[in-house]
Amino acid sequence: MVLVPNYCNWLICLTCTFSIHIISQTIKFTTMRKLNALLYLFVMGLFLITACEDDHADEPQVPANTFNIDGKTKSLTVAGTFDFSGTTTESDQYLLVLTNTTSDYQVHIALNTPPNATTLAGTYIAATEGKEAAPNAFTYSFIGIDCTGEDELICEEEYETAEYPTGKVTISKDGNVHVVDFKITYSGGKVGTGNYRGSIIQVE
Repeated sequence: MVLVPNYCNWLICLTCTFSIHIISQTIKFTTMRKLNALLYLFVMGLFLITACEDDHADEPQVPANTFNIDGKTKSLTVAGTFDFSGTTTESDQYLLVLTNTTSDYQVHIALNTPPNATTLAGTYIAATEGKEAAPNAFTYSFIGIDCTGEDELICEEEYETAEYPTGKVTISKDGNVHVVDFKITYSGGKVGTGNYRGSIIQVE
């Protein structure tokens, strides 16, 4: 019978203990990596959610095919454009008119498109001094409520933008369907927001 010296038993125990420690640390390290990865994903998710909320902060918060100003919400069911191009070579000018079937509620927005553009689709920012003819800008807007008259439009309530407006207009197109969203500041600091979805008629 061969007796194993005590130091061998001690060495075996030490090796086992060290191995268990290594395994334990490996498990802890792996777990921490997983937890760090999950924490990273969580933080990134919060960042993306916040970024998305910021991206949509300026978008109009109104029901489809309506506009709202000064606490009043009215429907928009018809849209047309008048072509006023030719006054400058820097851009083409159009007057976008959003209204209802009886034309007693009206939104007018003067748009500058790039020269020879084949669509109104784009993002339009407010024109600034010295850049009134810049493409992808809007230069003026008007909202009329309870309007009458054909040759001369008379409205019970009228809102106009300042000489240099503030706000944004976005127009997208899918086939023959246009989607118009606007958020514009009018006289008295009143903010008008609106959405229109449908066809836009070219008025000659």
